[in-house]
Amino acid sequence: MDASRLLFVGAYTEANTQPSGHAEGIFVFRGTAEPVQLELMSIAREVRNPSFLALHPSGSFLYAVNELEQGSVSAFAVAQDGGLRLLAEQSSGGSAPAHLSVDASGRFVLVANYVSGSWAVLPIRSDGGLEPLSDRWQASGSGPDRKRQEGPHAHFVTQVPGSSLVLGCDLGSDRLRLWRLVEAPGRLEAAAPDSWVARPGSGPRHACFHPALQLIYVVNELDSTVDVLAQEPGGLSHRQTVSCLPSGFSGESTAAEIALHPSGRYLYISNRGHDSVAAFTVDPNRGDLTPAGWWPSGGKNPRSFAIEPEGRFLYAANQDGDAIGAFGIDRSSGRLSQLGQAATAPSAVCLLFGGPSGQLEAST
Repeated sequence: MDASRLLFVGAYTEANTQPSGHAEGIFVFRGTAEPVQLELMSIAREVRNPSFLALHPSGSFLYAVNELEQGSVSAFAVAQDGGLRLLAEQSSGGSAPAHLSVDASGRFVLVANYVSGSWAVLPIRSDGGLEPLSDRWQASGSGPDRKRQEGPHAHFVTQVPGSSLVLGCDLGSDRLRLWRLVEAPGRLEAAAPDSWVARPGSGPRHACFHPALQLIYVVNELDSTVDVLAQEPGGLSHRQTVSCLPSGFSGESTAAEIALHPSGRYLYISNRGHDSVAAFTVDPNRGDLTPAGWWPSGGKNPRSFAIEPEGRFLYAANQDGDAIGAFGIDRSSGRLSQLGQAATAPSAVCLLFGGPSGQLEAST
């Protein structure tokens, strides 16, 4: 990886929470002269359970959830060398925030509170700090999995590229939620239609968007599948479902992260239990998926991964192995090659790339 490129790593820090961890905060790594080795630059310790990170479009600010019973969001200024300076912390309006993003205008942080099943909007100040939340949206509903779907569980939120629509994944009630972001007050207004109903017990977790086709790829945690959805004037329509796991696998496993290669030609998913990264080729005309293979993640419980913006390498965060595994990407086939351990990072669960000279880029 280029020596000027940065990698921010979110992790669990608290021994007495669920999930638990033993990290010190947000790790900041940079590339080295070696192709995949990472060098630790600094650690931001002013956060607790920073399990998901997001960057401001300007690249000047970074935001982190504090995944606690009384959830909050922390804002940091990003120095040219990637060092982080705490600016502010505000309540997330719910319990155990698990995901956040910044809208395209750079004026709002959108946050998903997993345990309470709610989403919230926090206005961003001109200095990158945060105002108290301007809106909160509480879901209802449940699913057939009594252990994981006793109520709504917000696991993802982001603005749909090129649109005022905001998409949320509700793992607890097997729904994708849709709103329009009304910027003047910073409010989530229900879209029409306001949701898409997934298969019972599938557990929608995260999503990503095709760069050229009007398609959304949704990874379902509980049944380890990917749904391909088309964006149409009347809402979302189902196109395809594929398994995240190889045929014949019968052990316990849950799907976690999903991301498209920068070229849009390949899609990757991490599997916890199978402890692998799966690759799929993407049909250039229809966007359909075809399995290309599975590779060991280089540790246990690969909750997250990130693809280098140049598309040459993939890095996997193994939550229970304290290891960031590195892979080369064959850009003609999308297949992976294991390159070993890039760095040690205790309880790592989120990877976010930063670019040279302070220009920062999110991987997913």
